[in-house]
Amino acid sequence: MILASLLAAVLILAWGGAGALVAGGLARRLGAAEFFGLSTLAGASLVITWSLLMMTFHLPFAILSSVGVLLIAGLAGYGEWRDRLSRIAAHRPVRAEIILALLLLPAAAKVFAEVQLLPLTGWDSRIIWGFKAKVLSAEGTVLAPAFTDPYRIHLHPKYPIGVPILQSYFAAIGPADDDRMFKAPIALFGLVAPILLWGVMRRSAGGGFPAVLGPALLTYLPLWVSALEVSLPEVVSGCLQLAAAGLFLRWTDDGDIFWAAWGMLFAVQSALCKQEGMVFLIIYGILVFVHFLRKTAPHPPAGSIALVPATIAVCGALSWIALSRHLPIVSTVDYAGIVLNGEWTCSAGKLTLILLELGAIIASPSSWGFLFPLAAAAAVTLDGRLMWLTLLIAAYALAFVPVFVLSPWQPLEPHIRIALPRILLQIAPLAVLLIGERMRQSGWTLHSAPR
Repeated sequence: MILASLLAAVLILAWGGAGALVAGGLARRLGAAEFFGLSTLAGASLVITWSLLMMTFHLPFAILSSVGVLLIAGLAGYGEWRDRLSRIAAHRPVRAEIILALLLLPAAAKVFAEVQLLPLTGWDSRIIWGFKAKVLSAEGTVLAPAFTDPYRIHLHPKYPIGVPILQSYFAAIGPADDDRMFKAPIALFGLVAPILLWGVMRRSAGGGFPAVLGPALLTYLPLWVSALEVSLPEVVSGCLQLAAAGLFLRWTDDGDIFWAAWGMLFAVQSALCKQEGMVFLIIYGILVFVHFLRKTAPHPPAGSIALVPATIAVCGALSWIALSRHLPIVSTVDYAGIVLNGEWTCSAGKLTLILLELGAIIASPSSWGFLFPLAAAAAVTLDGRLMWLTLLIAAYALAFVPVFVLSPWQPLEPHIRIALPRILLQIAPLAVLLIGERMRQSGWTLHSAPR
């Protein structure tokens, strides 16, 4: 019953999203992987947008009516679905699809295992919005006390509402009292993200993938899987950001404003699913504006150069606001005190803790004001050195993921342990895609890379 409900929820989501893509003029321009990945995201965006509209006017049955909207919207995409499936069935060379399937198998196995876990052991309790989702599912509308009354809810009331709405959507189709339904959105997006990245890679010009994106995919999948283990909403927000970044690159290729418009839609949705998504939304808006300046004027005005420090200032301020809205977490100073006070008596434990702290300083939530502005500056200036610096910092943080997950001397506060996948889920789409685009523009593909 539970698996049938999950399958039905996913199919309805993709069905309605495909109709939205057809109505939005994008479907015919997408490859197969892009189409199926973006259909799922478009369906999720439709659910969030419709539900928020209903809730704004205090109308009942916001979630249930969104299911009907998906079914109706899907009628517009029926022909596209049929054509896509028939072309896939008649497709002869499947080598690339087999490679993708092999890469996804470990992630799919992990997702299945995590969704089956009951109760919600091993998941970050701060971001299990089960209570909120059950309120949405049962009452059909948002009751303000359910989000503000400390006696009714013990989770942080300031988290964005996007993920609870998606949880409620799954609960509306399946058994609402089964906690596995509330894990489904994060697990689903965890699989959609690498499929989307694969689609972006396959569209690269020059007869091969950008050399930097091949290895990036191999490191990307374990990153998503590690985040799934703790039910991070960054999986949802980061996936939407990945779609926005890919659509932005498509806009820079052919200049069709539809790509930028859809990219902005997904960027907005990422902000509705996580506060830090607002930072990406600001960066995306600046990228679109700067690209518009470059298209309309051979020599952009000198004032546009000021966008770089302005981006850093704005993103730094938004980062501080986003961080201040989080629940208090143990700081690096507290961990340094643990080491100095001798509670970590083992030398290897002290060394591990110091290395962890170096990684945490770079990759913890408090570094939103560092990595994000750096990536924004690299994007605005198209400076290859800044892009490589962004990638190197992300690679440094990535090297500590196994240490955080496998070290027997893990810090007592689990929030720091998940800091690296947390930050990388947000920075990877922008950094990897921008660097890949830079390599593509220079004609450096797997076929031209030095042996």
